[in-house]
Amino acid sequence: MMIENVQSDKYSKFVTAITKEAQVQRNKIQMEIDEYIKTETEKAQKDAYSLSETVYLRKTAKINEEIGSDFSQKELAMKQELFAHRKEICEGIFKRAADELIDFTKTDEYKDFIITSFKNIVSKFSESTNGLKIYLRESDKYFYPLIVKYYKHKIDIIIDENIIIGGIKISDENILINDTLDSRLSEQRNWFYQNSGLTIF
Repeated sequence: MMIENVQSDKYSKFVTAITKEAQVQRNKIQMEIDEYIKTETEKAQKDAYSLSETVYLRKTAKINEEIGSDFSQKELAMKQELFAHRKEICEGIFKRAADELIDFTKTDEYKDFIITSFKNIVSKFSESTNGLKIYLRESDKYFYPLIVKYYKHKIDIIIDENIIIGGIKISDENILINDTLDSRLSEQRNWFYQNSGLTIF
């Protein structure tokens, strides 16, 4: 009986030791499994994040590109519409201005304007200059004998079809001075475009 008790105690201790060692190994393996799962999970999450970030960036870039393209098209269409509207406004303004100037050429004051313009222009040439040419529109050619008396040298008359509204141009062999109403209106048009506040950005 004594022997059996001793053997039973040894067996019990052996089983306990084995069980304890098995538990240690089990815990070690479980820790390794948990660590592996954690590592692989983090890696998978990282890969998924990287992939989703790439997809997100691609989609964002595509959306931004589409928005930019749409905005550019709308901006261009708006600029074209504003440009057309500005042109319409300007054309209306200068059409009225041209009509008023044409009405002016039918008044007595227009003759005084022509004479004053002629005097101002010829004063810019040397008094000894010969061979000047004066440019007039067809309907203003009757002013020629009225104004040439203000210059002591001979001046040839040229009917200029490019003068639509009125006024005169005078030239010698080297320079031409344009004081037509057409030219004055054109200069005002350029000034208006630059200073009217209707600039298209």
